[in-house]
Amino acid sequence: MVIFEPFDIHYAESRESEYYERCVLNFREDIFHSIMSDSDVHLLTERINGCVMRLSEEQTEEMYGYFSRVDEYSEHDGLFAKKLLYTAVFQLILKAIEYSDGNVKVTGNQVEPNIIKALKYIDKHYNENISLDNISEAAHMSKFYFCRKFHVTTGATVLEYLNNVRLTKVHNLLLSTKMSIDEIAAATGFASAVNLTRVFKKVYGSSPRDFRKLKKQS
Repeated sequence: MVIFEPFDIHYAESRESEYYERCVLNFREDIFHSIMSDSDVHLLTERINGCVMRLSEEQTEEMYGYFSRVDEYSEHDGLFAKKLLYTAVFQLILKAIEYSDGNVKVTGNQVEPNIIKALKYIDKHYNENISLDNISEAAHMSKFYFCRKFHVTTGATVLEYLNNVRLTKVHNLLLSTKMSIDEIAAATGFASAVNLTRVFKKVYGSSPRDFRKLKKQS
């Protein structure tokens, strides 16, 4: 199990098999403000440090149980649904902190503040018709220098990164809603369903429509 701190640039690779699965939980600390005081949230986040944890079989099963509970609560609706979800995330994090004591710390190059500004801008505006000019302006950098620096930092071009953010949202909407491909394209910043299908097929190897059918059958 691995904990990454905000804006740690990383990638995963399976060297022993062509297939592997992973459970990923991506969260912002502000979700806890509805169930904890500001000082408690600060104390919690201070204890979350990037590290690699070598879990035993028993610990792995326990952590998978926490992940499953978060996944289950994420499907709930109702008055207290979000608080139940945030409480489940809180419990998972406490257990991860408990297991992380004494484990190998993850270290890497610091991402410079201007690139973080660009990443935050993309995360906030991915569903709009944003351009390279918009993103480089948000980072307060010249377009050509920004493109070079962004690629060195993330390992991807700006367009590749933007499309990856958008496709993550597309993937979720395909599986959790009945929205049409046209509606999903409009909601995630793609110019059209044709554009979405072309980019999606390049990454997933199938069209969004076929991907949705396959997942529903499995």
